Amino acid sequence: MSKLQDIRNLVQEHAVSVSSSPGDWMDYMDTASRLYRYSFSDQLLIHAQRPDATA
Repeated sequence: MSKLQDIRNLVQEHAVSVSSSPGDWMDYMDTASRLYRYSFSDQLLIHAQRPDATA
């Protein structure tokens, strides 16, 4: 499998993960609020790897 496909799979899996409960969604939104300049998929990837990241 290619790296691009691995990244797409991670985005898809993490999107399902963060939308599974309100608490998970709020954790994601906390990260996204610090990374507002990034696209949704980039925010998901950053949150999957390092939820406490800042821009």
